[in-house]
Amino acid sequence: MAHVYIFLRFPSFGWFTDEIYLQLPTWLVHYASCAMWALAVNQHLTVLFIALNRLSAIVFPHEHKRRWRESVIRVITVIITSSGPIYVSPKIFLQSVERYKIVDNRSRSATIVWDNQDLLLTFKYSAAITLSVASLICFLSYVSIFYTSVQRHIMSAKRRATLLTKRRSSSSATVLTAASAGRRKSSGAVSKSSKGSFDFKPSHVHAVSIRNLGKFIWKL
Repeated sequence: MAHVYIFLRFPSFGWFTDEIYLQLPTWLVHYASCAMWALAVNQHLTVLFIALNRLSAIVFPHEHKRRWRESVIRVITVIITSSGPIYVSPKIFLQSVERYKIVDNRSRSATIVWDNQDLLLTFKYSAAITLSVASLICFLSYVSIFYTSVQRHIMSAKRRATLLTKRRSSSSATVLTAASAGRRKSSGAVSKSSKGSFDFKPSHVHAVSIRNLGKFIWKL
């Protein structure tokens, strides 16, 4: 990021164009141009491998750790690091001269221009193809991740709803069972009390009648 701002953004803003950038030697401008292309390739490959890693972790979680073991990560790191220099190697070794050129006299905005326009077109086409392929892979990876995440969320919500329905039905069944048991107990208690109220013993009736008869005779 700092490299891009120093060698590309600042001169495009017209900052220190005449004092610094137009006075730079050609080898330094050549290095700046090669470095910006190399860093761009490294950045796109890094984003691509991050998307593939997330695709493996979310969409294909089984054996994810085995696929992305330490040795594989080392190989990927070497590929990302060396891809930039390999990509700009034709530009490094071929006769290509770059320099800063004023594109707006009013703001003194400048940019790097190539003397070898055929080589520039080759790099532009190859970069467009590489960027398109990497972007397509990243797009498909994140679409798959989004679709898988949504499907898992829907399935999880359905499981929770099913479990909640089962719990509610079991709770309702328990309440109904307890209520029916309580009704049976209350009806049994009522029948016992009714039976005790109307169950007179003849011996008690005879004892009360004889006692009242004796009291009547004594008063006479």
